[in-house]
Amino acid sequence: MRFLFDRICGSERPILEDATGVDRITRVRESIKVELDRIMSQKQYFLGMRQDDTERQLSTVLDYGVSRGVGLLVHAGLLDGLSKQIQAAITAFEPRLIKPQVDFAPARSGPGTPIFLVTGRFKVEEGLFGFKEPLAPWSDG
Repeated sequence: MRFLFDRICGSERPILEDATGVDRITRVRESIKVELDRIMSQKQYFLGMRQDDTERQLSTVLDYGVSRGVGLLVHAGLLDGLSKQIQAAITAFEPRLIKPQVDFAPARSGPGTPIFLVTGRFKVEEGLFGFKEPLAPWSDG
């Protein structure tokens, strides 16, 4: 830990490790990954219930999560819509990730569950750092 006067006078790069010695960048990256997994694991129950759902931004706790339609992960045509929905959920509920993008790729082991690739940037102190993580959709059907 550096004292206030040392931080004001010093021109050196800020210390990016916390008191336990863990890299803050790694800690923030892992925290974002946990939150993305949490968003993906929650089913959005109220999608389509309101008349203005097509144009409205996700903004309430009731909008947390993603929809889980039958066959959604099997049909390639529906995966684009799901990618956009995941991106909107990340934008609304994970503010640390700046300009997130979500793309999908088929499973490497043949037909099956696709993998979503989430990219973006996050800020730690004065620096911007890249974020690129695969995100598996829900597994409990």
